[in-house]
Amino acid sequence: MDPTGSIDILGRLQVRGAVALAAVLAAAGLARLIHADVTLPVLIAAVGAALVWLKPSYRQLRVRYLSLFSDEEKVREVLGDMVSAVWGSVEGIARLDDKGHYLWVNPSYAKMLGFTPDEMKGMPGRPRVHPDDAPRVKETYTQMEETGRASADVTTIRKDDSYLFTRMELAKPMDENARPGFFLFLQDLAESQEIEAALARKSHELVRLNSELEQFAYIAAHDLREPTRKIVSFSALLQTDLGSDLPEAARKDLHFITDAARRMEQLVHDLLALSRTSRTAMATEILSLDECVDAALEALALKIEEAGAEIVRDPLPKVEADRTLITQLYQNLLSNAIKFCDAEQPRVHITVERNGEGLVLGVRDNGIGIEPEYAKQIFQPFKRLHGRSEYEGTGIGLAICQKAAERHHGLIWVESEPGKGSHFKFTIGETEGDG
Repeated sequence: MDPTGSIDILGRLQVRGAVALAAVLAAAGLARLIHADVTLPVLIAAVGAALVWLKPSYRQLRVRYLSLFSDEEKVREVLGDMVSAVWGSVEGIARLDDKGHYLWVNPSYAKMLGFTPDEMKGMPGRPRVHPDDAPRVKETYTQMEETGRASADVTTIRKDDSYLFTRMELAKPMDENARPGFFLFLQDLAESQEIEAALARKSHELVRLNSELEQFAYIAAHDLREPTRKIVSFSALLQTDLGSDLPEAARKDLHFITDAARRMEQLVHDLLALSRTSRTAMATEILSLDECVDAALEALALKIEEAGAEIVRDPLPKVEADRTLITQLYQNLLSNAIKFCDAEQPRVHITVERNGEGLVLGVRDNGIGIEPEYAKQIFQPFKRLHGRSEYEGTGIGLAICQKAAERHHGLIWVESEPGKGSHFKFTIGETEGDG
């Protein structure tokens, strides 16, 4: 919006105007000297020539002033928005001169300190702070002078001598041509502290309730083990004692009782395993994942042999992890890969992938696959997608896998399509290197 360009154009227009006028008068004088009449056509011709000569400068001047007017309108709009933002901000904002006196403060700043904006104009600019915070405030001002910006959390003293915990931030203007001084920002931390305290209380309460729920589940499951064992044992004894005297209908009834009791026993076993996964203290160490996979395969040796499953693995790294939990994680994934397979031969691939964030471990199979809408539900406890007549189990295995991954600050998910197998992937934190 520099007006010098317009002044220059105006000057050129004035000069050209003077010359044009002289040209008109000269034309009239010349006509008189040669005893010609100063007729209207002669004057029109002279004025027309002058206007043609003046036209470029006039056009430039008009465009220049229209541009200036347009820019000023934009500046007014921007300044209006900035003033509205500063005056409506919930954060306290103040402008101080180089002597440390307030030039202006926004309503939030004045309200925090118990004043009105008019009362604060011209006042010394440093808010009163608790004596213990005075050295910190002095350091903040010194840092602002050195770096242009600094902040500190201080206890501010209000007009009525009450205390307000605030974050004070000092900043020099970014424009070198701005008037001397600095900006002072105040943020009321009391409300945010109350919110943080409330969230902390809620979080603590949730942790407590979750711990109590886990403890209840553990006790309930533990107490159920003995009754279910007795049901199975005494059903078998009853069948043995009666022998051939046992009616066929009673024999079927005992079979149903025994089968239900065994399922209950397995459910209690799995529930205790899930509870232990959450409750047991982790014993992390640098270990080779190959050792965990070997232990899992050994536990599943009979199942692998009966299914004729083919197991292949990528070279696995060393990680810092809990040996028991990782072995349990692999064992459940491998067991499911063999179980949920309708192919002639289960083929299982223990995978390692590298992405931008680290290593992604996994188990891929050629099984029945999973519908995408169930990809998250399957990790919930007792969530089964198939009836017991199709596939045995309690629906706890993948919940244990998820808990094991979470306790290692990792994630677990599945990539699958029905009929095309599944690839369960998980992360377990930072790795220490390849093994």
